[in-house]
Amino acid sequence: MLSSTVSGDPAIFRASNTLKASFVTIRDIHVIGAGGQSDNSIDFGNNVGWMIMSKDNENFFWVGGTGNWNDPANWSSTSGGPSAGCIPSSVDNVFFDDNSFTQP
Repeated sequence: MLSSTVSGDPAIFRASNTLKASFVTIRDIHVIGAGGQSDNSIDFGNNVGWMIMSKDNENFFWVGGTGNWNDPANWSSTSGGPSAGCIPSSVDNVFFDDNSFTQP
């Protein structure tokens, strides 16, 4: 996440060249000068001077029974499939189904 330290109070960047980022969530960042460009990202608001290209929604299935939300081993791109190697973002769809748990 790229954000200011205080929610609602923007951090200000002065840029002579375009700032570039990918696969980030951006909140409370103002860019003065050349601006910013971010691909596959999420706009959490209060951003000025950015061109933010949204991340596509993906589907994630919980796998492996118990575990922690932030453990990539517990998320798959298919029901009952292998780990997707990452966790869902705030714009993704999550599913819990018959293949999510090993016990009732």
